[in-house]
Amino acid sequence: MTAFISPEDYQEPVCPLCMDEHHPVPMDRVMKKLDAFLDRQDYEGARQYLCYWVEEAKLGNDLRGLFTLRNEQMGVYRKTGDGENALLCADEALDLIDRAQVSPSAACNALINAGTVYTAFSDARKANELFDRAEKTAVENPGIPGDVMAGLCNNHALALVKEERWDEADKTFSKAMELMGTQPFGAAEQAITLLNMADARQARYGVSAEKEIEELIEKAYLLLTGSSLPVNGHIAFVYDKCAPIFGYYGYFLYEKHLADKAKAYYSGLE
Repeated sequence: MTAFISPEDYQEPVCPLCMDEHHPVPMDRVMKKLDAFLDRQDYEGARQYLCYWVEEAKLGNDLRGLFTLRNEQMGVYRKTGDGENALLCADEALDLIDRAQVSPSAACNALINAGTVYTAFSDARKANELFDRAEKTAVENPGIPGDVMAGLCNNHALALVKEERWDEADKTFSKAMELMGTQPFGAAEQAITLLNMADARQARYGVSAEKEIEELIEKAYLLLTGSSLPVNGHIAFVYDKCAPIFGYYGYFLYEKHLADKAKAYYSGLE
């Protein structure tokens, strides 16, 4: 299902002869519309929408707007498996950190997003370099939100696993669990981390870690189903993302339950 861009979704195009003028993208409105695409998993619609506004940001000489849009494009391309474009957007977003003079929190987010892209597309070494930069940014700028730090730790741990830096990954996963426990509705993120930990245990120890893996799986399921999680697009995405992992480990009823919950949410948006 693709929702094409309608005239009310954009402003009058910027004159290409006025490149020296600054015409900022109406980011609040753009993000609200983008969230609607992502809520119903209309990634093609989101891709088209972001591509349109990227061109508007370029024409309007809006570097901060372009930075934000490139960050969002990273996520869309990563979810659709388009590694080439995801990496291009990651590199441009990183280049814009200084040029657009973004806040330390925004810079940290971009480094995390880019690191996640590099992990997804098989360059764990580069990913860990970016996560180290994000951590350095956070240390030098106290006040980075807790959810950003939790996301940093979880994604950094995944990249460490890819490089088989097991002990470092274990410590980083534990830190992610601690930080997520302080966040509203952090149970969903903790569940994802527990499943990532299960995968890491299997990769490191194989069948000898079966009992520990079972405990991690059970804890993750309880967090997803026993917590007062809101019914929204993000949680539905988490259910959809986690369901196949439960199936991989043989928990087929858990897989079906979560897949059904995600499907019920998305069906209500049609």
